[in-house]
This record gives sequence, structure tokens and C-alpha cells, in this order.
Amino acid sequence: MSNCRILTFIVIVILLVVIRVPVVGSPFYQENKEIRHVGNVFETGYIVQDRNKDEVSDFINVRIILPDTPSEAEIVSAANIGARLGYETSALDLDFTGYDSEEREYYEMPVILIGKGNKLLRFSGVKDQGASGNLGPGQGDVSFFKENAKFRRGGIVLTGYDASGLLAAANYFSGRYPNIWKPKGKTYADLVSRFFKFFKQKSVKIDELL
Repeated sequence: MSNCRILTFIVIVILLVVIRVPVVGSPFYQENKEIRHVGNVFETGYIVQDRNKDEVSDFINVRIILPDTPSEAEIVSAANIGARLGYETSALDLDFTGYDSEEREYYEMPVILIGKGNKLLRFSGVKDQGASGNLGPGQGDVSFFKENAKFRRGGIVLTGYDASGLLAAANYFSGRYPNIWKPKGKTYADLVSRFFKFFKQKSVKIDELL
């Protein structure tokens, strides 16, 4: 198993599910491919876009946000993620990196927040997994968060217990993601779909999976 406890999601995703006992006659929640979750962040329409509708990705709609005095590991993490985004599209503008100034009122595009010291982390609602005792040396975390008043399209948070942990998380996200364990293996989208299928079979109504 990788050092990066990527994505504490396999367990945590289940805990984030909002479950309600179904009302007789009410429709069960159907998986909506437009809803962004950990499984479909790179699918066309969110960060990666096809703006001229020719079925070829041609735009990257994201802001990668670093702490205002980033560490070497944070800079390398942002560079690796930027390289991955370049592979996802046939065209892009190269000005999608910024710093964690709190002066900006809100962001209209998805964001990728890097580093546990990022001042904007508190607006995402994502807990520092290292401070919570969920990470150890060399371990990192990748979390998806929903839209809110500050981040109107939601986004991704990458943090680590230490520099090695952050690099592990960033290397996973910029490389093997969305595959869980190995390239061309099961993906997080597969995992989410299996959860939907399971809950439907158990006649459990859910609001969404993150």
C-alpha cells in the first residue's frame, strides 16, 4: 500500500454519505455524472473543458493555490499537477497558479489548494488530517470539497503530514489518479458507482456521494 493514505476516501467517503430512510413511493437517488466527486474530477466539464464542443478538451478551468511563501515540496507538487493538467487538454493558458491571499472575495472556477499551511484551507471545510492524527510521517491526503460561498465550484485539497507526505499525495494525484491502486485498474468512479448500486439494492435513499 502506498505511503499516501490516499484518499482516506475508501472509508471516509462512506462516512460522508448522507443517508435517510426512504419514504414510501419516493424515487431513489440516481447517480448524476454531472455531480463532481472524487471519482470524476478530471472528466470533461469541470476542470477539463471542451469549449468548442468538438469532443476534444481545449481548456483548463482551475486555479492552483499555493501558500504565499511556498516550500520546495509545495512548489514541486504544483508543478507536477500542472504537468498532469497539460496532458488532459490540447490547449491551455499558463496563468492558473496563485497564492493564498484572503483579499479575494470568491473563486468562480474550481481550485486546488496545496499545503496544510494554506490560509484558504479553512474556507474549504476540509480538516487537516495530520493535525487530526489521521496521517503519519510520509503520508498525504487528497480531499474533494463541494462548492461554497468562497469557492463557488468547490475543489481539491492536497496536504501531507510532512514534505514527503505532500509529495506522495501530489504524485498520486498527478499520476495514477483516478485509478485506485494501479494504472488501468479500478477507479474511484467505479467505487462511487458500486456504492450507488449497493444502496439502491438495499432500498436506501442517499443525497450524494463525495
